[in-house]
Amino acid sequence: MKTILVPTDLSPISLQALETAAELARTYSARILLLHTVIDEDLTYLSSADSTLKFSDDLLPAFKKARHRDEAQLKALLSDPLYQGIEIQIEVGKTLKGFLDCLSDYNPDLIIMASEGASGLKAWTEGSHAEAVMRQTSCPVLILKEPIKPFHPERIITAIDVDNRMPTALPKPFLMGSREWDDYLFVMKPFDPRSEEEIKQLMTAWAENQLLDTYRLHITRHSSSATGILEYAAEVSADLVVLFTHARKGIQHFLYGSVAESVLNRAELPVLIIHLS
Repeated sequence: MKTILVPTDLSPISLQALETAAELARTYSARILLLHTVIDEDLTYLSSADSTLKFSDDLLPAFKKARHRDEAQLKALLSDPLYQGIEIQIEVGKTLKGFLDCLSDYNPDLIIMASEGASGLKAWTEGSHAEAVMRQTSCPVLILKEPIKPFHPERIITAIDVDNRMPTALPKPFLMGSREWDDYLFVMKPFDPRSEEEIKQLMTAWAENQLLDTYRLHITRHSSSATGILEYAAEVSADLVVLFTHARKGIQHFLYGSVAESVLNRAELPVLIIHLS
């Protein structure tokens, strides 16, 4: 992992995302690309979908003033010993849409986002913006729901769909690299004609092909995949949920409809989205 991208609006939760990025950057000797959107009461429309990145003459002074203010705060923030020795590049822009349009240009290995904060940043993980991030980047996206210090997930649940369309390999999240067990979760719908034993046999065959012998498959029954995932995560006190999607193809495979979006919007714990090639 070489580059971690973090969007921020200087709110406490977005700064926690930056702190988490700093932890991972030190572990993996990565650099941080900090994307900051200027938010000011005189420039409230900056959180809109406008991506022209242009201002009328009467608003330009207000933007320059707000940008100068925010750049000073960012530089003061990064003087904290927490960030010393880490390469951090600051990019200051005008609209969230503008950043969304050029996410692929930054070519990050990981995006860390916060789901709360100022109204502008909240749009990053609401509805179409959340899906837009997943569509426009092929790297993993880690979404934090509340401040976590330090970020050391121990109970990680990976939700998968067990059927004949399972990919030849599921990429192992960087956070799971040294774990003793990989815990997989399958949500079994009421209309699924298969038995739990058939599901386990499919998983066993797939795991054997992957030379995977340190895994546990958990099966829960629910009419809603998203609710089944969240309820099971709460039941076992999980501290991270991992979901898989197909990059640039929307929410597919077991993530039919709005399952991923529903999990993102409703989860109280961190969610890691990983794209399948």
